[in-house]
Amino acid sequence: LNLDCVYGYFWIIKHIKTNYNIENPKIYLSGDSAGGSLCINLLTWLIESNNMLPFKVILAYPAVTL
Repeated sequence: LNLDCVYGYFWIIKHIKTNYNIENPKIYLSGDSAGGSLCINLLTWLIESNNMLPFKVILAYPAVTL
């Protein structure tokens, strides 16, 4: 898990609510190749830790092991 992804995700959630008064933001995660893997890791951690999930996840050729 890349902590920069976690900090960035929660920074967006916090600031979109306080700066723009949006209560239910529709956050999209998107990435290709290694960025797709970062998105999958972040999404897995969000699910396991019971945090707010993104509205959509768009992945192109994520580097994963099946």
